[in-house]
Formats: sequence, structure tokens, C-alpha cells
Amino acid sequence: MSYKVVQKQSNGRCYLYEVTGVWDPVKKNSKQTRTYLGVCDAEGNLLKEPARNRTVSCSPVYGPYQLFVQLAERSGLTSALDDVYGVRDGRRLLAMAILGIVDPVTVNQMENVIDDTYLRELLGVDWGFEQSSVCRFLQTMGHASEQRELLFNELAPKSGCVIFDIVCLGMDSEDLEYAEVGRKTHLTGSRQFNLGMVHSMEDNLPFCYRTYPGSVADVSTLDNIVSDLRTMDCSPVELEMDRGFFSIGNVQMMLERGMGFTVPIPARVGISKLLLSESVREIDSPLNTDYLARSVVRGYETFVRLEDDELVKASEGDAGAIRALVFQDDSKRTKEIATLYSTQILRMLSNRNPVF
Repeated sequence: MSYKVVQKQSNGRCYLYEVTGVWDPVKKNSKQTRTYLGVCDAEGNLLKEPARNRTVSCSPVYGPYQLFVQLAERSGLTSALDDVYGVRDGRRLLAMAILGIVDPVTVNQMENVIDDTYLRELLGVDWGFEQSSVCRFLQTMGHASEQRELLFNELAPKSGCVIFDIVCLGMDSEDLEYAEVGRKTHLTGSRQFNLGMVHSMEDNLPFCYRTYPGSVADVSTLDNIVSDLRTMDCSPVELEMDRGFFSIGNVQMMLERGMGFTVPIPARVGISKLLLSESVREIDSPLNTDYLARSVVRGYETFVRLEDDELVKASEGDAGAIRALVFQDDSKRTKEIATLYSTQILRMLSNRNPVF
């Protein structure tokens, strides 16, 4: 049994104690123990809570989630998801996307992480993120191909887009129907599929992706992506490819389809050597010099065209003329020259006979 007592000091202050009776089995009697509760008034009401009785609490995370919610609204993503999937499922997809950017976790940890944020309040959602429900939801969304295409159409800009290369990804899962034996299977041992990401020219944000079987060549994959984009009234289409995509046949295909493209020319191609030798006289001119990313960059512009399955020099006004650019990064050039000379010096020193 316990009760509280007020003890008044000579200075007029009052302190509250909790008195508890404790039975001593050895002495066969009871004794009282006191526990200090804090400063109180004459009636025993605590004036403030003791520091040791306070509990430490953390405020839920707000800042980064508010930022991405605002970005989603300004970019039109929120309204597009609401229109295509409905408010409930659209906001759930958006919440998982934002969580994947700010604090990526596994599915079984998603519920605990979201509880420590203001993401529910910001998006106005009231459902849980338990592992089983999230897995079922994502499986359902993954098979909703018609809704996914509607979302791409909602987000597709009408002022043009850019395709940044085609990525070949390995996959060991048997559930992906596009995973096939491809050109890199002998290196990794895994089946592969092709992934293409399309970005808007207006805001540089991705709005669409396409997956294709891994056995399909890049040129055919690009042709399919461009055909799909034109059905969305997305024009013009620009392609940004790496040097592995370059071939005369691919350049011919892109010209016939009316695609804009940027692709590096490998050094083994004859026109590459001609352009480099021709640019030596012009590239050091101040008129061809600019400052980019804290480095001096020089550029020489000319034109080429396809003739008898080869690239040859051309003029700007020629039919089928293709713009060709030669770039020189001064800082990179200086580092490469320094590396070359340092390597040669080490070789020279290593070939010397020791002198005693």
C-alpha cells in the first residue's frame, strides 16, 4: 500500500513524496520507503515533472518528404497517378516511390520507416504497408499493363523527348518473360533483357520506359521505342547512344526514320581520323573555345554524309548532311599527356643498367 505526503521546508517550498510500506520477512515487521516525486504546492499538486520521469521522443521526419511531394505535384505526376490508378492506389504508389528515394528499405521494413515520417499526412493516406499487402499490391500493379500505358500517355510531353542508350540487364528470375539468352550471356551466365528509358526535353525528367527481349538487337529495340513514342504524339525524338551502337547500318536506319541522334565515332573508322587531322588547324582558335565544368573545352564543327556505305566529307547545304563535332578537353588532355610521359620515364629508368 502506498500514499503521498507533502513535506514543507523552512524556506516555504513543498516537496511531494510517495510513501510505500514494505514487509521485512526477517524482522517480521513493515517499514516505509519514500520516493521523491517533485516540487508541489501545499495541496500536493506537482508544479513541474521531474526530469527523470520524462520520456525522450523524436519528431517524425518531414523535410525531404515534403520536398518530393511538392516536386511530384509540380511535375504533374500526382495528378496523373490519381487519374490513372485512382487516388487510393495512386497515392500508395507515390508514397513507395518517395520512400525508395529518401530512405530505401526492404519491404518488411517499410511499415516501420513510414511510421517515423509525415508521409501519410502529406499524401492523405490511411492504409498500412505490411509486407504481405505491399507484395500483393505490387504484383497487381505489375500486371496492369493497360494502366501503365495510360500513365505514360498522361506524362508524355508533346515537345520532344530523348532516349539515353539501351541498357542490357542480367536477370536470373524465371518470372520475367523477356529474359532471354543474349549477346552477353556467355560472360555473365545470366539471361538478359533490354531496358530503354525516355526523358522529356522540357524538364529532363523520365516519363516512360520500355523492356524488350534480350535477344533483340539494339537497333530493333530503338526502332520499336520510337514507334511507340510516335503513337503518343511525342515528337521530335532524339537518341543519345554510346560508341558501341555506331555502325553504318544504324546511322542509315536513323536517317530513314527521321530520328535525331548523337553517337561517338570509333577511332577505327576512316572519317574519324580525317576529322581529327582536319580539326588540328582550327580547334585552338578562340572562336572555337568555351568554358564548361571548370575546364577549357574546344570544339570544331563540320559536316559528313553517307556515300556508298561510307561516311565522307560534306558541306552544310548538301543533301543528307550530318553534323560532326570534334571536342578537346584541355584539362583531360593535360592529364593524359602527363600520364604518358610519366610512364615513358619509368620505362626508361627500368631499362637502365645499375651503376656502382
